[in-house]
Amino acid sequence: MTPGEIDLPEIWAEPLPTVIEVLTSHKTYQAVLENLPDIAMIEQ
Repeated sequence: MTPGEIDLPEIWAEPLPTVIEVLTSHKTYQAVLENLPDIAMIEQ
């Protein structure tokens, strides 16, 4: 795993609305890559 990456313990049945918005509003892979949202992780 790359530093800063984690595996989430849950499975989400539906994609987050912010992810759908990015995927449908950008036309290139590079634009999607540059605009994907991130989530803050709480370390336990």
